[in-house]
Amino acid sequence: MATVQNNKLIKGLLLLSILGLGLFLRIYKLDELMPFLGDQGWFYISARDMIIGHTIPLVGIASSHPWLHQGALWTYILALLFWLFNFNPIIPAYFTATVDVLTIIIVYKVASNMFSVREGLIASFLYATSPLIIMQSRLAYHTSFIPLFTTLFIYTLYRWINGSIAFFPVIFFLLGVLYNLEIATAVLWFIFFPIFVYGFWKRKKWATKILNYRTILYSAVAWIMPMIPMLIYDTQHGYPQTIKFITWIGYKILKLFGYPSINLQITEESYISIFIFMSNKIQQIIFSPNMIISISLFILSLILIAFFFVKALRKNTINSFAILFLSVTVSVIGLILAKTASDAYLPMLFPCIIIMLSVFFGMIMVNKRLTIIVILIIVSMGLINSFYLIKDNYASQKFTQKLDAAKKIISQANGEPYNIVGNGNLSASLGYLTWWLGEGQSEKQEKLQFIIKEDNFKIEVIKKIKI
Repeated sequence: MATVQNNKLIKGLLLLSILGLGLFLRIYKLDELMPFLGDQGWFYISARDMIIGHTIPLVGIASSHPWLHQGALWTYILALLFWLFNFNPIIPAYFTATVDVLTIIIVYKVASNMFSVREGLIASFLYATSPLIIMQSRLAYHTSFIPLFTTLFIYTLYRWINGSIAFFPVIFFLLGVLYNLEIATAVLWFIFFPIFVYGFWKRKKWATKILNYRTILYSAVAWIMPMIPMLIYDTQHGYPQTIKFITWIGYKILKLFGYPSINLQITEESYISIFIFMSNKIQQIIFSPNMIISISLFILSLILIAFFFVKALRKNTINSFAILFLSVTVSVIGLILAKTASDAYLPMLFPCIIIMLSVFFGMIMVNKRLTIIVILIIVSMGLINSFYLIKDNYASQKFTQKLDAAKKIISQANGEPYNIVGNGNLSASLGYLTWWLGEGQSEKQEKLQFIIKEDNFKIEVIKKIKI
């Protein structure tokens, strides 16, 4: 009895230490080094206008395909934070960082339930110290919540295939939330569908039991709830977020089989550039100082869970390994086929890759003689990742640089009305900051303009008077 209590105490202290480290890495110098991109500025202004102008947006920022928009969920959260904290631009970053600390706990719980407490502790430590995950958590942006909801999605799939039918509607709710956060998460439906079809094909109870009006009704309502604003928008704009989006996915699939492009003006990334992009990002997720180590660990871990996935299919079952394998492979393949090198597409991969690594390390630790060596490797990876991240100032432009640029604009404007000009949403972040500082830009076309240029984390403010 005493041994069991001691083990619980040790595990509790370990998890508490991991959470403490994760929190420190996520909030260290956040008020100085918080990223503040142009697209963030767009959301900030939208949330500000929602409070001041009482206009409720139905969708968020346009995606890489302008006819498609992200959901407005992040705008609503921002508006609440601004209302509570007087429009402070730093508060949303502290909020997303705190949510990601919560995700560390969820990753621990999910990995522990799907595999064992050992895998749970490994996964939580790797997640807490992953450079790319930490950088994304410090980004007050709509993608920052994706790891949390993806982890919950994986867990609800696991509970469903283990007979808890009550989790089936929750799957639909999470898919609706994820689609609102980032439309690229639609790829997660391709994890759900094969499991769903397989369950019916093999006449599994966890699949056939959902065929009742109550479960189907609850599932429909659960998906509609987070989708309400977007569905209202769709009825007014020709259904781009639903019907046209599904048609577009079908078109993208047909293109893989040789269907000609209907818009020759659109250029896509090559598979080589996407492969390089994914390799760099996997390095930043696993072990930022060395790509070879990172890619090797990724491939070895994938081979391991692929082995257990095939083994599960031979036994005519779907288990934790099968869910994990599909989560990693479907997401990676989907992102590669999309041919879009965007960091916004990556957060859904974070918990999948981290839990997959924890399973790989956990399997090696079955051999007790290797346990100490593996623990030293894991701890070394986490601490080295943390060291390089802090040393490199989180590889981001300083928030204070943006703030200084905003102050410079106000100073040079000297009370005259002005406009901020930049490429795309580049001016939006400075537009918000100058407004927050009390002297925002004019909504009219003015003679006095400030042209903003960013290059290698340097901001250049050019004053220009139009004749």
